[in-house]
Amino acid sequence: MTLVPTRTVSLIPNLKVEWDNKTKTVTVTDSDTKNKLKLTVGLQSIVINTRTSSA
Repeated sequence: MTLVPTRTVSLIPNLKVEWDNKTKTVTVTDSDTKNKLKLTVGLQSIVINTRTSSA
């Protein structure tokens, strides 16, 4: 597993990073492809577009 600071990801052009404090979820969206990655604090799974995978 590789950990990358969300702040670093937010500096990449074409990627939009959003934080939902209520659900403790970070969403990274590629503005070109519209692909989304969702990570939630405390869960060991990720959502890529609509598919859930184990982290």
